[in-house]
Amino acid sequence: MRRRTFFLGAVLIFSAFLWTPALFAAESKTTVSATNGKVELRATAGIEQVKSFTLDSPKRLVVDLYGVRPGSHKDQISLDAGFKLLRVGKFEKNRTRFVFDVDGEAFPHYELKESADAVVVAWGKALEQPAPAQTVPPQPASKSASHATITAVDFSREENGSNFFIGAEGTAVVRQPVTEGNSIQLIFGNTALSKPVHRVYDTFDFPTSILSVTPYQIDVEEGPETHFVIILKSDFQWQLRKHAKGFVMFVKDGGAVQ
Repeated sequence: MRRRTFFLGAVLIFSAFLWTPALFAAESKTTVSATNGKVELRATAGIEQVKSFTLDSPKRLVVDLYGVRPGSHKDQISLDAGFKLLRVGKFEKNRTRFVFDVDGEAFPHYELKESADAVVVAWGKALEQPAPAQTVPPQPASKSASHATITAVDFSREENGSNFFIGAEGTAVVRQPVTEGNSIQLIFGNTALSKPVHRVYDTFDFPTSILSVTPYQIDVEEGPETHFVIILKSDFQWQLRKHAKGFVMFVKDGGAVQ
């Protein structure tokens, strides 16, 4: 009976040892490094979460590090050039609070960057460091960088026919139209087609002389081209006109293809 009691007690002690988190979990503590216009808040065993916000009266920046206790650094650290003082709070509600007191009436321009084990706050001259020299030569600009773009398609009726409006941004140049029966193809050189316009327009059920319009884009060496394949309901007369915001194709009811 004595052996059984001893064995049970040993098991309970060993189990308690296994289930004591403090014996296994490393405690994360902060270290603080402050230089001109820059503060690095680091945690020895990582940070669970970071929250930051600003307050007025007086103005200050607050940075909360969760799952991290204050280290052996000072509770108050003097700053300059925008923030005058860094104050470190106690470990409360699973967090350590850092407060940056603003020097003056306005917040300095600052940046806050987070990582798994650190938060860096930089402001003033620390943000004005020159960018590293570019080692990769810049790529030449695309030939179609200055191309026009088809942005809209619309239909309307007039007393003697129908209007098909093509909205364009930039200088869109249309080439000589290609006609075959009641099919017309308009080609706009160096002109791209925006996604909202890239679909088939079926106007059979509408009071217009146009049966359907199919726009599509192809890429050639000189840049993108936008094509419009327009099918009329019959061999109607039509005319393409320049518009302040693009082009208008007028289709007259009756007559022959021009």
